[in-house]
Amino acid sequence: MQSYILRAVRPKAGDIFALFPNDEYVYLLCKSLKDLQKTVRHITPSGYRVRTSSWFSKYLKMNNYDLILSSGFFEKHEKYRIIKIAEEPVDYKSFDFTNRNQKTYTLKAFVSESAINKIKLLFN
Repeated sequence: MQSYILRAVRPKAGDIFALFPNDEYVYLLCKSLKDLQKTVRHITPSGYRVRTSSWFSKYLKMNNYDLILSSGFFEKHEKYRIIKIAEEPVDYKSFDFTNRNQKTYTLKAFVSESAINKIKLLFN
């Protein structure tokens, strides 16, 4: 089974147009391409287009399983970065998250400091 880690940028307060870079991230585990698509769809604000799982598959392969999706004016800042991992980590927590549209989805996030430090090494 293919697993992916999604690094999502935590938005800064008051920066609705993503004008300024941000270095605060949330790391989420996605156990399949369909889970990846649903996770991105759930954490993306309504009104933005979220691609299909076949699109993610195609572009992950084209980018050697390291895909960066950008946002802001002129696509200037990283919004999401997705990498494929060989083995699924066990140190994550699942929780139900309700977005602004009142839809609930179970996200799998890394919360312990040691797990986050291991994940950061994969993104360097």
